[in-house]
Amino acid sequence: MKPSPRLKAMQELWQKEKLAEVSRELKQKAARRRPNLKDFERLSLEGRRALSPWLELALRGVTAGIYLRPSDLPVSEDPWLLRKHLYTGAYQMQEEVFPVPEFRAESEGAGSLPMGSLGGIADVSGHIALAGQRAAGGFAEIVEVKQVAALRSALLHRLRAEDLRAVRLAILAGREWVVEAAYDAAESAELERRATGLVSPERLGRASRLLLRLRNIHGVIVTARPFRGEYEALWRSVWDCFSLSDLFWLGRNRRQGKEQSVAWHALQKLPKEIWDGPVQELGAVPLEHARSAMPRLTPLPPYESYALELLPARMAERVSELSLALASAADEAGLEPDALALIAEPFARRLMKGLQMSDLADFRAAVELWKRVRAEDLEATYEEESGKGP
Repeated sequence: MKPSPRLKAMQELWQKEKLAEVSRELKQKAARRRPNLKDFERLSLEGRRALSPWLELALRGVTAGIYLRPSDLPVSEDPWLLRKHLYTGAYQMQEEVFPVPEFRAESEGAGSLPMGSLGGIADVSGHIALAGQRAAGGFAEIVEVKQVAALRSALLHRLRAEDLRAVRLAILAGREWVVEAAYDAAESAELERRATGLVSPERLGRASRLLLRLRNIHGVIVTARPFRGEYEALWRSVWDCFSLSDLFWLGRNRRQGKEQSVAWHALQKLPKEIWDGPVQELGAVPLEHARSAMPRLTPLPPYESYALELLPARMAERVSELSLALASAADEAGLEPDALALIAEPFARRLMKGLQMSDLADFRAAVELWKRVRAEDLEATYEEESGKGP
């Protein structure tokens, strides 16, 4: 099978002779007493075209330097890893404009091979970071890759203390609203309305029924105090209906809080422009549907909608929300953003060792794992990581 004309043209771009030829001709044209500007325009275009593959290689190195680490096993063992990056297969170039990123970890022949559009460098970095040391098994593997990719895409050092505080306040405001809904039917109705499209109908319906039971209990609590175990079980069931990101967006989307809504009022005092700044780094990397390596902190459809697609990578993208939990816990612990940048990935790796997913639609395993992030655990990790040598 003959290579495509596009591949042949790309191979010709890597010839050094064209650069020397353009340089000589440019020098000759410039030496004339009355040079023709059109000659310079033509030679300029030809020169840029001849330089493009070398410029692309240089930019590839800068990009890889952001996403890869010297401690990554494939990086430390293969000095040719960057140059071997293959945009797409030789015979599929005409069909694939934005090829899906992947990393083939092999020990034979040419060795490991990063592939796909550079727009997917985050995903490739996730595969490279976990090569040879992946702890999660089965369907959890792609979640682990996506989460590390999201953390490496997030330039956490750009965050400010007020960004961490904003995330925590939004989550607390969401929790605050749920608690108020357990005492006030009007707040419960408004909560259900604002959560539609964010929380699935099944989870939202269950939460509404549980909140109704709590309101009934609160109505007679003076004369018929419920058993403590039953009461606590009801609240645990309520919180099972909401993920951290659900609470985050509920807190942000609440239009009006009551006088006693302390977290909500504190959240309103923050400048609105804070949500357009570095806090966006805490969003998921929407590669699967946008071919973009830029994180976006935007509300996404319910997890159940992704589960219907039966695509592991899509579900993994949806549950890439650990960064929100880390930001909230870091603020509670009083850690600076620089400290969070230092410990985010090591902490995530340890946390995800316990990630077990029964099938590719089992989003609850990851959602519940993010809820286990505690301020004291981040503090302990920071003490350990900051004590290590350079």
